[in-house]
Amino acid sequence: FSKDMETVGYRGPELTAELLSRLIPTNRDQYKIIDAGAGSGLSGKELKKKGFTQIDWLDPSGMSVEAAKKTGAYTRFIVDYLSERPLDVQPDTYDIMVCVGAFFEGLIPLTAFTEMIRVVKKGGFIVVSISTKSLETCKEYKGRLLPRIEELADQKKWEIVEIIEEPHYLKDVPAVFYILRVL
Repeated sequence: FSKDMETVGYRGPELTAELLSRLIPTNRDQYKIIDAGAGSGLSGKELKKKGFTQIDWLDPSGMSVEAAKKTGAYTRFIVDYLSERPLDVQPDTYDIMVCVGAFFEGLIPLTAFTEMIRVVKKGGFIVVSISTKSLETCKEYKGRLLPRIEELADQKKWEIVEIIEEPHYLKDVPAVFYILRVL
């Protein structure tokens, strides 16, 4: 899978690590991160290169665990779906949650935002990337993702720090990055 993603020019993990490096310029080893929809561990590998060392892996695919372990980037492995159902994680555990390329048909529902907020500390960041293709074609997200993000901002659950359009996320496929801060 990792090799396949490299072949198609997938830059999501690298771009996310760069974004977080700008948000967190120093003491990166002090930040506890959960990589949701982590798959084979491409994002963890890139985050580790930038000095983030406390990274937990979350993905529903138990088959990806072995590949992710080989990256040496993760401290805990949680095989579960990210949804509205509580994970086996205490509230306010993480400083940062990243969801890199995990928002596509059938994986993470919009109802998962409440659980994402629950496990990230107040003042912590949630970084979500989604390809414009998924934004346009997935019923779950089309015309619904940004309104739901804004609704939670209006409810003071989080604030929108930045929305970044990235033209080269996946070769010729652009993406949008949502950087959110839990309130």
